[in-house]
Amino acid sequence: LSGGDVMGDLYQHGDGVPTLEEIEQVTDINEAKALLQATLLHESRLDAELEAFLGDSVQIESKLETVEDILINLGPVYREAKRLASTISETCTLAEAVSSKVRELDLTRERLKQTVTKMHDIIDIKDCLSGVQKAMELENYETAAAHIQRYLNIDKSVLEEAASQQLKAAEAKLKEITRRRLDQAVRADDHENILRFCRLYTPLGLKEEGVTAYAHYLRHKVAARAEQIIKHLSRKDASGGGTYDYTDSGKLSCSEALISLFEQIAQVIEERQGIVEETFGTGSMLNVLMNLQLECDIHATKMLNIFVSDHQIGKIVQEILNARKRRGRPLLPLAPGVVRETEPVVIELRELADLLDHIAVLNQRIEMYDRFIKRKALETKERVEAERKDRESSEGTAEKTVTASAHQGAKQQTPSLAASDLQMLKCSELYKRIQELMGDYVALEEYYMIHSIKKAVSMDEHSADSLTSSMVDYVFYVLQKCTQRVLSTCNIDSVCAIINLINGTLNVEYKDVLQTMLSDYSQGKGPTADKADYMIVLNNLEVSSEYILKLKKELEAECHIFTENMQKEKLKSCLHDLTDASKHYKDLLHRNLEQVASTITPSIRPLVDLFNLVNYTVEEAEYAEYEINDPFVHKFVSGLESLFAPFKSHLTEKNYDSLVHILIRTVVSRLEKAVVSQKKFNQLGALQFDKDLRVLVSYFSSVTQNTVRGEFARLNQMASILNLEKVSEVMDYWGDNSGQMTWRLTPGEVRRVLSRRVEFKSSEIAQLKL
Repeated sequence: LSGGDVMGDLYQHGDGVPTLEEIEQVTDINEAKALLQATLLHESRLDAELEAFLGDSVQIESKLETVEDILINLGPVYREAKRLASTISETCTLAEAVSSKVRELDLTRERLKQTVTKMHDIIDIKDCLSGVQKAMELENYETAAAHIQRYLNIDKSVLEEAASQQLKAAEAKLKEITRRRLDQAVRADDHENILRFCRLYTPLGLKEEGVTAYAHYLRHKVAARAEQIIKHLSRKDASGGGTYDYTDSGKLSCSEALISLFEQIAQVIEERQGIVEETFGTGSMLNVLMNLQLECDIHATKMLNIFVSDHQIGKIVQEILNARKRRGRPLLPLAPGVVRETEPVVIELRELADLLDHIAVLNQRIEMYDRFIKRKALETKERVEAERKDRESSEGTAEKTVTASAHQGAKQQTPSLAASDLQMLKCSELYKRIQELMGDYVALEEYYMIHSIKKAVSMDEHSADSLTSSMVDYVFYVLQKCTQRVLSTCNIDSVCAIINLINGTLNVEYKDVLQTMLSDYSQGKGPTADKADYMIVLNNLEVSSEYILKLKKELEAECHIFTENMQKEKLKSCLHDLTDASKHYKDLLHRNLEQVASTITPSIRPLVDLFNLVNYTVEEAEYAEYEINDPFVHKFVSGLESLFAPFKSHLTEKNYDSLVHILIRTVVSRLEKAVVSQKKFNQLGALQFDKDLRVLVSYFSSVTQNTVRGEFARLNQMASILNLEKVSEVMDYWGDNSGQMTWRLTPGEVRRVLSRRVEFKSSEIAQLKL
């Protein structure tokens, strides 16, 4: 082994000292030298550690003296601690003895209390036995019920078998008497006795049965009134060919009958709610509400069925659906006077309008009744919750009281407080039936809408004092009538369905009619074979677009009739589609106005050519001559006036403005092209060009209601550049120096405009840093 290996092995022992056995095993001089070196190294390390320990000896001795002082001072502390421990031990022993006595006293007191309670129960049992028998003999059923209630709350372990049997028999007999006498009172319509015997159900432990019994009595009252209402319901005269018998002043329409039924139920609720809550507790009113709703379902559904049957709504809707299957969606005429294949009339529109009005009123009444019932149920639930919280807060200090309160609260809360019960009408037979009827309503409304619009298109005509034809006002009158009628139903699903139908009709059928008229009338196939016919259709498009937005605004104003956020969002989503429809009409109108403008453009070119002929490198004499005899702008304006005159008299104000702005863009584009690439200007010429441009802006501003600054912005900037004194002045208005001015010209266009001034040098223009 080498010396390094030996040293390594030695240091693996942890202290670097070789053992005797290792020394005896050494046979090589190198190993011996290595061991010696390791030993010497270890010796030097030990010497260093000893010197360090000796250096700390003074500090260690000082600390040891401190420890000795502490030990001397701990003696009294130890003796005091020992004495305190002895005192605590004695006190603990005494406390344990006292507490055990207290526990024994508590146990004894509790047993005494239980004993006293049982003694009272035994006494109460005797009182109950004698009291029940005596009260039953005297027919004092309230006192008898109170005794039975006390018996039901007594600890059953103290009851003797004989006493228990007697009290159970008395309880059963009293329950039987209560039920029998209540039935007799109901048959006699004796409200005082009905209340008397219904109140007995609570002490007898039959609170829910008592509430239900009273609710059934109220149902019986409502049922009797409902039967009378149905007897006075107007029916179709069998010999009258579908007419109604209104000769009897006592006859009621279906909507009037429903109102009478709902008012009767509402009156019962308002009059009897206080009695129910006082007798059975706040939560019991929900039981009454549900029972009244069940009775309402029976008779209101019967009234609706009579209405549907008498009007043959199912048959009418089926005929409409069959016709749609055979022919598809009803199509409007391609244009006024163009008749498609005739289809059979299912129902006259006037009769259908009356029927739709009646259905809308029916749904409105049911929606109002729905809101009334839900409001009453919600108010009841909120009062029960408030009472529960008050009870818990006032009785929540003691554990036993809390337990008793919770138990009592559980008794007072009825199963009727489930959240689903607040939607009683939504799962009722009445709601299901009216939903079916509203489905038929949507189909009937669609038929009415399409055929009314179809009639308006086929009878379309134009009067000399109007810029639109008659069908526009009539069509949107029909749409407005349909929306107002469906809004009166207060049914969000029906409202959205009708709005979607309107949107579909506007985007497809009605729009196709206008497009067909545009195509035919542009070819001279209109009623008068004149271009005025085409412009009337353009006006129809513009007015239709505005009417769509007006219809949307009216519908938005009626959003308040829906109180739930989900309903409002659903309505807004449908109304957004109307905005898109209006935009489609505007896009179609703009495309056709551009076509009209394209027919005028050839007549504008000679007028623009006048500008190309004008010399703008003028001397003072020529400039003065231009002041007297303008070679361009007055002739240009006069020519435009003659071109615009026919359109101004036949187009609506907005259409005329739109057409003028399209033509302005055409004129401005040609003038810009001439300025940049054809014309040359000197200082006086630039001044003359600026004057001509001001005249043009003034003229176009006078013939349109909207501003023309945007269209002339580039030309005005060109005129400003041409009127600069020198090239470098442009930098006073460019970049950071532009202020509020927004440049419409690119740097390249600015240089090209500057190059049109004959005084400006191209080298100076090239040096501009734009």
